[in-house]
Amino acid sequence: MKSRFKKYPRLAGSTLVILFSCMVTFSVAQNYSAPSGAGNSGTDNVSLGTSAGSNGSFNVSVGKQAGDVVTGSYNAFVGNLAGRVNSSAGSNAFFGARSGYSTTTGGSNTFIGAYAGYSNVSGTGNIFIGTNAGYFETGSNKLYIDNTNTGTPLIFGDFSLRRVGINALPGSYTLNVGGSINASGTISTSGALNIGGSTLPSGYKLAVAGKIIAEEVVVKLQSNWPDYVFEPDYKLLSLDELRAFIKQHKHLPEIPSAKEVEENGIGVGEMNALLLKKIEELTLYIIKLNETNELLRLRIELLETKQ
Repeated sequence: MKSRFKKYPRLAGSTLVILFSCMVTFSVAQNYSAPSGAGNSGTDNVSLGTSAGSNGSFNVSVGKQAGDVVTGSYNAFVGNLAGRVNSSAGSNAFFGARSGYSTTTGGSNTFIGAYAGYSNVSGTGNIFIGTNAGYFETGSNKLYIDNTNTGTPLIFGDFSLRRVGINALPGSYTLNVGGSINASGTISTSGALNIGGSTLPSGYKLAVAGKIIAEEVVVKLQSNWPDYVFEPDYKLLSLDELRAFIKQHKHLPEIPSAKEVEENGIGVGEMNALLLKKIEELTLYIIKLNETNELLRLRIELLETKQ
């Protein structure tokens, strides 16, 4: 097949001129706007949609009236009316119909989902993910992950305070979970753990407001186990001394009184050691009593043999 350009040499020359003119025009253009886009002023913008991306620089606006920017830069608005009333805000990324609709001066926000961050005006540093996520939020440095406009989303975070809430607001906690937790791995903490109580008592690593059930509990004491009771130099109270102490204090020596237990509780490991000590002392009393009984038995036998 013969080339048409050879048959029509003038057509070939005209085509080259048109192509060259288009290349020059495209290379010097700073904005790209589809026929329906605004693209009236600003530099290095990409606009697609009716009245999309009026001004600003280095912005991408896709969708009807998306990114009606006046002076803002480095924004990406995708979706019908996304970033609609944006004025001087910069470095925002809004994806979804009417996402970031009310934002005028707030920058560095990321809103993903229809109506996400709709009410934000001047808030900065927010991340909202999901349809209607963070709809009513007007603050800064917040995280919302949900598919409704609830104020208690599935995941809420505060970047400034470094706090996260799951199905709950974090409050004063670094992590607050509104529900049950199932963990198959290891849970470690270098701080303290408070379960069911409103406040953690001072000086304790674990506080539980309720009952605890376990198949086994191992307590490793830092103090000595009371085997020293059986040392030869251990001073055991006489029964008369013990009787006098009980009569005066109404409890055994070293064992806390009922009032003390009510006010301060008891240490499980310490109390077990004290109870063992009393058992060992009781064992010594029994041994001594048996020795006395044995001596009496021998004396009785001796008296009986003399009769």
